[in-house]
Amino acid sequence: MKKSVTLLLFTILFFSPVFSQIKFGIKIGGIATLAPIYDIPFGSVGIEPYNKWNFGIRSGVFLRINSEVLYFQPEAAFEYNTIKYTVINNYTSRVVKQSFNKLDIPLLLGAQFDKIRFCLGPSASIKIVSPKALVNDVNFDKLYGKIAWEYQIGFGVDLLEKVNLEARYRGYLGKDYEGIEKIGYQTFTLKKSNASFIFSISYVF
Repeated sequence: MKKSVTLLLFTILFFSPVFSQIKFGIKIGGIATLAPIYDIPFGSVGIEPYNKWNFGIRSGVFLRINSEVLYFQPEAAFEYNTIKYTVINNYTSRVVKQSFNKLDIPLLLGAQFDKIRFCLGPSASIKIVSPKALVNDVNFDKLYGKIAWEYQIGFGVDLLEKVNLEARYRGYLGKDYEGIEKIGYQTFTLKKSNASFIFSISYVF
């Protein structure tokens, strides 16, 4: 992750003389996320996603530093989504809903060709609060990391002079699990399989 950020910052500094225009914008949209998977050996506790896909909302602000073709775009966006799980504990089944509140900070480098643009770059996803524990155990919250390092790649289309429609894919950088904890005699591993698709409409001032 550090190498990716260093490379991006070096690229920005190298091309900084050609960037000539700074714009500010706001955006709002939705996010579709694959539910994270709990890898748990057979025992008294089982956790399965209630729905494979889950949906939420996303809104934020961005700066766009333009040249004729290249642009650098840092963003800060708030995300809210919910994920339902079927929790089986001692043969008793119930549906539990987790709410996720995150601050997403991508640093994107892109290129624009007429009305179409492409972008990619690293991002940091910061949990504002820990989600609701699915199992009544003090160690369960330790499964969740505060910050997840990710990457985003996508494209956008200028609908009007100041209005842009955009779609992105977001995936994880680094290891594919978030935490491993011993709860009772079972070992809980939270797989970071929740790749996301982000759709947004933005307005540039």
